[in-house]
Amino acid sequence: MDSLTILAPAFNEAENINPFVEHFYPKLQKNWNILFINDGSTDKTQSRLETVVNNYSGISYINHEKNMGLGKAFATGFKNIKTDYVITIDCDLSHTFPVVEELFVNRKKADIVIASMGHINSEYFEASTTRVLIAKLGNFIISKLLGVRVREVAGGPRIYKTEVIKDIDIESRGFESQVEIIKKLARKGYSFDECALFLDKRLYGESKMSYIRTIFGVIKIILFK
Repeated sequence: MDSLTILAPAFNEAENINPFVEHFYPKLQKNWNILFINDGSTDKTQSRLETVVNNYSGISYINHEKNMGLGKAFATGFKNIKTDYVITIDCDLSHTFPVVEELFVNRKKADIVIASMGHINSEYFEASTTRVLIAKLGNFIISKLLGVRVREVAGGPRIYKTEVIKDIDIESRGFESQVEIIKKLARKGYSFDECALFLDKRLYGESKMSYIRTIFGVIKIILFK
């Protein structure tokens, strides 16, 4: 069976580390592993990760000395993947194992498969109507501008064939990096598809995403990258 890395960037997510591991670890198959990227956290994230790594095989982490942003966390992670596939996922348990399972089951559909709100079987009861409408409208506009036939380009857990993502040059630092990745892979001719998204409520803490900064970042990517 294909091997898999679950890649989970973390910035000040100390309270979510142990619940994340306790949720995912028992469900890992024998050739699956978890890789955290500690992106310069200033709380106890690193110490929690050290404890986890010492107590669980198949879990590792890489440390950024300072906060470099989600895009750079992805870049570090991708360069260190040694499995056939990699899934990117938040470490706040807003996406749980059913999303990982859904992505892995659908991995053969394309080079990149994205868990999308637009999929008919998606469930996102914890999200407000306003958030859903903004996300769907924003993704629709961005996908049309990029010429990519997927409905989730600005976010969502994804599964990549490692061979297509390992050496990608990610210039963006923030959440807009998700759009940059799609644009650059589409330009190289890689294929995309979608599967169901299951969205839960973040377990602890608040999202680190700045909507204004992300919007301006996405516009810059669309126009200049």
